[in-house]
Amino acid sequence: MRCGWMCAVVVPLVLALVAWQLIALGALYPVSEQRSLWSWCEPIYGVSGAEDLTISSSGLAFLSAADHRTMMHAVPSRGDIFLLDLRNVQGMSDPLPTPVPLPLIGWDEEEVFHPHGISLLEEAVDADGSEHSPPLDPPPPSLVLLVVNHLPHMDRVERFRFDPSLPALVHERSYVSDKFHSLNDVAAMGAHSFAVTNDHGWGRDRILLHALETLLPHLLGRGSVVVADVQ
Repeated sequence: MRCGWMCAVVVPLVLALVAWQLIALGALYPVSEQRSLWSWCEPIYGVSGAEDLTISSSGLAFLSAADHRTMMHAVPSRGDIFLLDLRNVQGMSDPLPTPVPLPLIGWDEEEVFHPHGISLLEEAVDADGSEHSPPLDPPPPSLVLLVVNHLPHMDRVERFRFDPSLPALVHERSYVSDKFHSLNDVAAMGAHSFAVTNDHGWGRDRILLHALETLLPHLLGRGSVVVADVQ
């Protein structure tokens, strides 16, 4: 079948768009050139679907992990925040500790916990436990962990406080907003404020538009940064 000038114009444009997108996504990037960097890395076993990592000033690492394939199909699943104690790791030759999933105190077990981006806030405390500006010789700070949580039909930011005596995460509060429609990461800015990123302009409930935005981010991408004041 002959399609004339339309095929002569449309087909090359489509092929050019596909090639441009493959390059933009890094599909043609020569990974072999970075092979020398692999010798600096050591795998951490026992974690499936790792997403984000944040480390306290004392060397406590918190790692979020979840099976994101189930989220794409709106199947409820339970993710975890893992604790990796790096305080005794002094060099590359030291063995890494085993990641330990932290219990969630005060969390409704019926609710989905599907963590994505995380951010750590270190709050200075007095000897009696009250928050204040750092003294000359402060006790260990209180650690607050903000977690992006993907529920089946909405995104939310969860606030946890780390209890080192258990150890466990104590759920303190959930933050919701109509501007949280495709959350990816979160960054603590202070005791009562944080910033989040939306990696898409369309929410995951708009499946077709969300997928098109993923495939053509340079043309359709409408990501955003939202600053939340939660006082």
